[in-house]
Amino acid sequence: MRVWRVTKPFNFAEVMPQLAFTKDKSFSNMLIGDKIYESEQFEAMWVKGYLFWTETVSVIYQRFCELDSTIAETGIGTPESFADYASYAEKLAIDGNDLFLIKDSIDGLYKKVKASAIGGGSGTITLKTGVVPTGDKDGINASFALPGVDSYKPGTLDVYLNGMQLDSGNIVQVGPAYTTFMIVDDTLPISSDSFTISYVKS
Repeated sequence: MRVWRVTKPFNFAEVMPQLAFTKDKSFSNMLIGDKIYESEQFEAMWVKGYLFWTETVSVIYQRFCELDSTIAETGIGTPESFADYASYAEKLAIDGNDLFLIKDSIDGLYKKVKASAIGGGSGTITLKTGVVPTGDKDGINASFALPGVDSYKPGTLDVYLNGMQLDSGNIVQVGPAYTTFMIVDDTLPISSDSFTISYVKS
């Protein structure tokens, strides 16, 4: 895995718009000294702790960087140095904040989740992604539920419409059971839409 160190500030979302950044692209502002991890096994890279599958090889960002080092990576395109933090959220603070890497229960990849939302202690943490909620997709219904018997930890629910994350301020997480949620002041899904959620299982 190649580690690139930023030598000239740039915005990753503008340089590589094909990557699936959220509506809030401010986190992709790259500052001098920031590092980008580029897999040598897959068309994938880590930007500030987020994993992106690039699908097409692009080296545009390298004009703002210099090669810092190479490190070992796992068979799933994850830096080996990240691998120990799959189940113990208290072990690693990324970028000096309360975001931590945990292992996705579906695709086996490592994702970033707020430790404050999951309690921050040790133990197995299950992050579910690509889950299709139940509820009518008719452009009118705004209330949806998790399938099966799952519930989510409050503060960890993300909602995606056609691949774009909806503003978290427009999602009402309904407690105390945290098995349902509502969308307010945002686009409601229709039958042809891709509509999925991700969450840390409580």
